[in-house]
Amino acid sequence: VPDLLAHAAQTRLPELLAMLEDQEMLLQHRLVASSAIARLAREQLALRPAISTFLQRYLRYIIEHVDQVAQHAPPQALGAALAHAFRSDGTPPIGNMVGQLFANSNPQQQAGLLNQILAAVGPSAASALAGGVLGRVLSPHSSQLSPDQAAQLTPEQVQAVVNDAHASHPGLADQLGDFYAQHAGLIKTLGSAALLMAMAHMKEHLEGSS
Repeated sequence: VPDLLAHAAQTRLPELLAMLEDQEMLLQHRLVASSAIARLAREQLALRPAISTFLQRYLRYIIEHVDQVAQHAPPQALGAALAHAFRSDGTPPIGNMVGQLFANSNPQQQAGLLNQILAAVGPSAASALAGGVLGRVLSPHSSQLSPDQAAQLTPEQVQAVVNDAHASHPGLADQLGDFYAQHAGLIKTLGSAALLMAMAHMKEHLEGSS
């Protein structure tokens, strides 16, 4: 395995995929494999269907991988990795991913997310996003939503709000990454492509801080 990892960029896809499947693999080795697979997905378009099929089939192994990272990585590193996934061209739009997280959140977490957006954009501007859906549930002269108010929004509405907010405030990805790093249980509900991208970025962060 060490020799294979040392040449991860040139490793054949089946061997890299087998690494993620191996439950005995060390976390750092899993991160190297994730990074190499993500690189292949970016650079070799013909491999994307095979990678996508694998990720869906072996999603539970990737979730175990995320559990390892959440237990050992500093929250700020996990937040940066999530922000990278939110911005990546290899994942769905940020609104789609956050809408999915919103759908799997409890009312307190839903309110926390929306209040992050209100703080980043400002109550007045946020109230106009996505046709004014936030403005319709936000109490007059208030700058925060309650859990009951947040629960009135649908994931589709949140998706539109986040996409609009991110278009005018690109730094929102960092704030949402930090927010969800504090709710690691929700991260596992992201799609497999986003999880893989986040884990690949985590490897780069760990190498940069070592």
